[in-house]
Amino acid sequence: MELLILFAIFNAIKIAFLASWFYIAPVALFIFFYTALIDYKEGLFKQSWDPVCLAINIPSENLRTPFAMEQVFSAFYGILNDRDWIENNWMGEFQEWISCEIVGIEGNVIFIIWTPKKFQNLAESAVYAQYPEAEVYEIENYTDIVPDSLTQEKFPYEIWGTDLDLKKKDCYPLKTYVDYEKMAKTEEAVVDPLAGLVEVLANLRQGEQIWFQIIVQPVKEDWKKEGEKEIKKLMKIPEEKKPGFYDTVVGRGVAEFADFVYKGATQGPFGVPEWDTFGEAQKDERNSLPSHMLYLSPGQREVVEAIERNIAKLGFRSKMRVVTIMHHDNYDKIRFKEFQAKIAGVLAQFGSIDLNSLNFKRRVSAHYVLPEMRKSKRKKEVIKEYKNRSLSDGKQFHYNAEELATLFHIPLNVVKNPQMKQIASRKAQAPPSLPTG
Repeated sequence: MELLILFAIFNAIKIAFLASWFYIAPVALFIFFYTALIDYKEGLFKQSWDPVCLAINIPSENLRTPFAMEQVFSAFYGILNDRDWIENNWMGEFQEWISCEIVGIEGNVIFIIWTPKKFQNLAESAVYAQYPEAEVYEIENYTDIVPDSLTQEKFPYEIWGTDLDLKKKDCYPLKTYVDYEKMAKTEEAVVDPLAGLVEVLANLRQGEQIWFQIIVQPVKEDWKKEGEKEIKKLMKIPEEKKPGFYDTVVGRGVAEFADFVYKGATQGPFGVPEWDTFGEAQKDERNSLPSHMLYLSPGQREVVEAIERNIAKLGFRSKMRVVTIMHHDNYDKIRFKEFQAKIAGVLAQFGSIDLNSLNFKRRVSAHYVLPEMRKSKRKKEVIKEYKNRSLSDGKQFHYNAEELATLFHIPLNVVKNPQMKQIASRKAQAPPSLPTG
């Protein structure tokens, strides 16, 4: 009996398809070719960026706090471009982004800004405005050292990589340099949030590299809605439901008619009735309630204030990645594993239990079915996404300028004139003041 029912269903679907395929096929073909065309145009648009890598030669004595780098990110927000429907859906254009990267190559620590060519002057001006003593110049793309294909024979590197994930919603902020400054009571107690990462990168040996990448794309203020919703949830404020058709048309008409009849009968004989605007009584009653902040614990109040401070600043869609590389000639399995633990320890200082924290989203591990093939595939994906500075692959998060400045800034007297000799200059030679030995 069941087979007869299934047969009847498939037969009905077949009849319906044969009767309407000449309507469905053109629509399906249009969607397919339109999607392919837009993907092609978007690819051409990104190729037109002609990106450059700008290395920042750190001044020997930097006394500027991460607040200076926050102003640099605020300048990066200027690349926000409000494109119209034609530009987005026909010309294949989309919002550009910039990548800020901290790279350790055999003990040399390099701060790099990867940017579309048309934003090179903006990036250089933003850095010089906050760090007048710094040197910014164009270098070769350091990621070219790793081939696009990891499946070739005798591949010389061992690679591990991952995306960085947030444990909570991105409206919950990370611990920032502002929090560190609050905890510091004396000048000697000031701790640079990047000191740990720089220390790890500066102690790399021959054949060892660690790449840290933060992609930033300015966004409109829509990203703040999640934070506003979370604040209301924490304060137990009921969400205002938007009135539907019944509420706005039928319900409102009935309510106003009932109010008209009632007040006309009770107040009309004694004077002019006072008519209420629909919904005003409920709104006034809701606004008269005491602030829910009064009933929050000190910890809950701090969380609400932190979220409010987070969404009050300029926002960026972002993605962070870490890649560790070790040449097979110098391969040490235990030391290679230690890199992951050290990086995890460095990232832990940006987290807090009540707010947010960073963790690894494992990308290259595989233990069961065809583990070697799957690990090779995942390594290739991580390297490809890093080299392409891809923002579309995987999940993105939102960070404000203060959080980004905490994760990427010129360290406070931690690294002095990091050597750049490992990366060849494309347009200009390294400054003569840089050490070469």
